[in-house]
Amino acid sequence: MISESISVMRKIFQGLRADEDFYNRLSNRWTVILLIVFSLFINMKQYAGSPIICWVPKHFPSSWKKYTNQMCFIEPMYHVPFQERIPDPDLPTPHFTYYIWIPLVLLVQAAMFYVPRAIWRLMCGSAGVNVRSIVLIMEKEENMNNDKRKGNVDLVTRYLERFLMRSRKYKLDCKGYVRRILVGYWCFCVGRAKGNYLFFLFLWCKVLYVLNIIGQMFLLNAFLSTDFHSFGTEIMADIMQWRDWTETMRFPRVILCNLKIRVLGGNIHRHTLQCALPVNYFNERIYLFIWFWFLFLTVATIMGFFVWLSMVFTRERQHFMVNCLKIKGLIKSGYKPHREDIREFVEDYLRMDGAFLLKLMARNTSDIAVADVVCKLFKRFQNRKYNNNFDNDGEGIPMTENEAPGRPNGTYPKLPEHQD
Repeated sequence: MISESISVMRKIFQGLRADEDFYNRLSNRWTVILLIVFSLFINMKQYAGSPIICWVPKHFPSSWKKYTNQMCFIEPMYHVPFQERIPDPDLPTPHFTYYIWIPLVLLVQAAMFYVPRAIWRLMCGSAGVNVRSIVLIMEKEENMNNDKRKGNVDLVTRYLERFLMRSRKYKLDCKGYVRRILVGYWCFCVGRAKGNYLFFLFLWCKVLYVLNIIGQMFLLNAFLSTDFHSFGTEIMADIMQWRDWTETMRFPRVILCNLKIRVLGGNIHRHTLQCALPVNYFNERIYLFIWFWFLFLTVATIMGFFVWLSMVFTRERQHFMVNCLKIKGLIKSGYKPHREDIREFVEDYLRMDGAFLLKLMARNTSDIAVADVVCKLFKRFQNRKYNNNFDNDGEGIPMTENEAPGRPNGTYPKLPEHQD
């Protein structure tokens, strides 16, 4: 029973981590889970516990006490420090009611963190490749079996090559050119026909994650009616100066409530009640954690952006492909392959999207699994370049000669046979 449960959970998590990297999953998975858990916790505290307790006059019966607590919780309240005098109820006083909407706002924040992932899934599918399916095929347990592993590698290789050839033949109609002109010059440099659509879409989604965090900071500034963006720095300053950081005006736990009660004869009695708001104790801790978590997310996402941005350089992509070929023994250690073959394989055959997909697969599976696919693609590239020999399905005939026809002797590198 336990082993079956572990197997089910393992398959679920494999599916969740299939088509993105660790930095993106910090935002669209772990942050979403944290915000949903916080929302449920605050919601339970508000409706299953006692979110507010008011100090009422002694002559109030128990029914009046319940009524007072409920009315003060939903009515606007205000905070006045103990060293200050309570203002006249008729005078304008800044009130707040954000604590009622915190569970809903946390859910909205969670949804906003999932939006970039939804955009990636939607736009990635329109490119004609299903990254998630490819990674799941490479992650299957039957890959341990040599025959099934070889079949999965062949399947993924065929799929990737068809995607690469299809994007290479992609052409725009008149409407497409007009749309590009309207959007701007940038679209002439990025697209499926250029072989860099998926790569720049992935980077753009990372930019969206950072913009989402910055936007949520401004959202919380307006929602909490405070400078939330400086919340963490002020707490750290208080701790360093040995001040009580819990005495903050952002989440007051002792507030005042102006209650009006109508009695017989039409008379209205006004009461200014002092209430304790225990739920703000948890709100303060939760949003303090959120502030530091957002800071960590921003740094991690920017770091991930520059890690992937390095793939813009051809040398970085060539280094990754050469390492994969060395893993499978197609290139001996210390042996330098023909630079022209590697350059054409990376720049002309795979292009940026192909190299990006292979590296993304390596991030979600393993370098060894991806090395099998790289070796197959490299051999198919050689067959296309030197033999120009493909069957109806696009399957290349494995080369058995050390020198390709049509190429001068001694210029084609002698490569060992690849053992699957």
